[in-house]
Amino acid sequence: MGLPPVVVGLFVSLFLWRSGPLGNLDLMYTPTAMILAEAIIAFPIVAGFSFCGNYQY
Repeated sequence: MGLPPVVVGLFVSLFLWRSGPLGNLDLMYTPTAMILAEAIIAFPIVAGFSFCGNYQY
């Protein structure tokens, strides 16, 4: 249901490195980058709980 944290960290790192697509933002190793990675990790779990809560039996 969730995403593996190592995979999310790898993709966030690839995007935020200087040579990556978002490298010009200089967010690597900042609290903003950590919050972004945590939000990506948590989103599938929160969405799953939200959809299950709306399901009518």
